[in-house]
Amino acid sequence: MPVLLSLPTGIFGSYIALVMAGLDNNIYAQVALVMLIGLLAKNAILIVEFAVARNKQGFDIIPAAIEGARQRRDRF
Repeated sequence: MPVLLSLPTGIFGSYIALVMAGLDNNIYAQVALVMLIGLLAKNAILIVEFAVARNKQGFDIIPAAIEGARQRRDRF
């Protein structure tokens, strides 16, 4: 479910950024969009895996997912 929710948000945001920047939706934008989809899916999957691992250790699922998202954010 997090993967399904993160992809439309990222795609919609990228189109808004293209329009706001006044850029065309050309082949370079499409390649960047494909790369963005891959990165969004990978990030969501890693956060879910972290939350499941923490849940097995006895933590609640929501705080574990939030902690996983913070750790992914802090790496960059």
